Formats: sequence, C-alpha cells, structure tokens
Amino acid sequence: GAHAAASLSSGRAACGAGKPGGGGRGARGSRPSGYRPFAGIFIERGVGSLQPGSPVNLEPAMTLSDPLGGHLVTGHVDGIAEVAELRREAETAIVRFELPEALRRCAARKGSICIDGVSLTVNDVADGRVLVTLVPHTLGQTIMQHYVVGTRVNVEVDLVARYVERLLGTT
Repeated sequence: GAHAAASLSSGRAACGAGKPGGGGRGARGSRPSGYRPFAGIFIERGVGSLQPGSPVNLEPAMTLSDPLGGHLVTGHVDGIAEVAELRREAETAIVRFELPEALRRCAARKGSICIDGVSLTVNDVADGRVLVTLVPHTLGQTIMQHYVVGTRVNVEVDLVARYVERLLGTT
C-alpha cells in the first residue's frame, strides 16, 4: 500500500507509523475488538519530539490475503538513528543514516531497513551508516521530505537479519 503522511492531532496515536503489520485496522477498515491505539512512536523518540500537528507516516496493516510485494516489516522499532548526510539529486534524495551500535550488524547492502515506517533498500553500508535513495514517490508521500541532517528517526532492521542474529546467539 501507499504510505501517507498524516498530521498528528491531540489525543490521536500513531499506530504502526506506516509499517505494514503494525497499523490498527483490520480487513475492510474495521477495528478489531479490544483495539487500543499505542503511541510507541512517542516513547521511542522520547517525550516531546512530536507535537500535535506533527506529520507521521500511517499505513493500514496488511491482511493475510494481501499480496506481498516488498520487504517484510513488523512495525516494531528496534532503535533510533540519525540523518548524518542528505543531498538532493534531481527529484531524489540520497540519505545516510547513522545507526546505533546495536543495530549495525543487521544492515546489509541490498538488504532492507525500515525508517520511520517506510521500508527502504540499503544501497551501501560503511562505518555504522546506511545509505538509501529516496525516490520522488517516497519523498512526496512521507515525512521524509522534511528530513534535515540531525533528524532522529525510528529504525526497524531487516526481519531476516534479526532472526539470523538471534539463531546465532549474538544478541
């Protein structure tokens, strides 16, 4: 599905923050019984980082009958990264994110990484930083259009890498 940047209003939680599988709607847009919004995005980034009116990425959860056409993401935040470098090239943006030490092993060239709920392909990994390219659609439909050097972002590492690391006993 397409990511949509939405404005956060007072009292509204950002469920999943744009990650398939992490949002709050079931099939046909209904909410499951016992549904309770979780504002994990506030906890992960720290109190005060988002204010009423702040844009967030929202995407409804996939259903089991939806076709899979991209990376596997769960909607869980593994850590916080920071925009270390950002340069515009024509209609795209090249962004390098500084990963926290604990997540660096899980980043691989041509692998995936989820930044603020948007699943991206990793173009390069070097010195604890991952390089990604933001295409015009991603820039136009997500909060990534507002990134500047120093922006703190939620990170979910590649799901397969997370399980391999666990199976190897390195966590």
